[in-house]
Amino acid sequence: MSSPPRGLGTTSALASERIHILGVGNLGKLIAHYLVKHDPQTPVTLLFHRPTLVSQWDAAGREIELVSDGEAQRSGGIDSELLGGTGDGAPIKNLIVACKTFVTTSALDQVKERLGRDSTILFLQNGMGTTDEVTSKLFPEESSRPQYWAGICVAGVYNTNPFSIVHAGKGPLTLGPVPSSSTEDSPDPKGNFMIEKLVSTTYLQATAVSAAEVRKVQLLKLAANAIINPLTALLNCKNGELLDGGIKQDLVNRLVTEMGPVIRALLPPEQTETSGDFSDEKLLAYVQMVTEKTGKNTSSMLQDIRLGRKTEIDYINGFIVDRGEGFGFSCPKHAFLVDLVRSAWTIEDKEIPALFP
Repeated sequence: MSSPPRGLGTTSALASERIHILGVGNLGKLIAHYLVKHDPQTPVTLLFHRPTLVSQWDAAGREIELVSDGEAQRSGGIDSELLGGTGDGAPIKNLIVACKTFVTTSALDQVKERLGRDSTILFLQNGMGTTDEVTSKLFPEESSRPQYWAGICVAGVYNTNPFSIVHAGKGPLTLGPVPSSSTEDSPDPKGNFMIEKLVSTTYLQATAVSAAEVRKVQLLKLAANAIINPLTALLNCKNGELLDGGIKQDLVNRLVTEMGPVIRALLPPEQTETSGDFSDEKLLAYVQMVTEKTGKNTSSMLQDIRLGRKTEIDYINGFIVDRGEGFGFSCPKHAFLVDLVRSAWTIEDKEIPALFP
């Protein structure tokens, strides 16, 4: 089921400018809303993977409601398509992937035949490892592989209804190309319609950077996520409670020390001279800064645990453990965190010394 196309939706010119969004979680809705708020003529299509989303979209009046600084805004004129439905299967030139990491490959498989070498996929997700997985399982041939970009967003967003969100914490959106053997390191947003649109959308505070720079930003966010998400899920606490100056803080320190060598090994080869910026001390300072800034927030992983949903632990701490093994670094504490979160365990502070000696 597809909502009626706007204007000249079937022309090749508009098809090359249409931005599809796969994954209508909080971040996907945020991007869709601000794109059409900035330029109502920007053609945006939400890709739904289940019929209930179509019903919820209709019930919301086919609009996204966003509350920022206490003011409610509504954005309409956004198209939708139910995957596996009666859509026209037209080529997709611009795709933003904002779904959960663990469903990325299966979700993209539904539109794989509509993507080609002239397509751009922007991966806007927590964790790392999805681009390698998508390449291996869906696009092994570089000659037909879409161009990959990575996006890191630090904005705070939560939902109040299926298509109503609150933009609670402002923060930048960093965009950069994911290199392949033929990808240039210097991005040119003017040469890519979707990246140019995102950068020009002032509400998103987006910037395009080099592949090496976006990798560094990814690794910093990975480090913060690998501490805040699993520990808040395990201890059933808000982010700021991790900085208790006592037993929880000590565990944070030891987890940072364990993952530090892996994070530094993941830096781009040409960035080895900046590895000092990723010392254990600086990684810890960054984690503490993010924890303090988001102190009143409930992490996405804790929200998932409370709702009985699968978490993204395999693409956060699991990624660190797997890559660590490849580099010859053992991360037993992070591996244990993966097991505990997969089992949806919760513990009390007093149990930490016995579980993490």
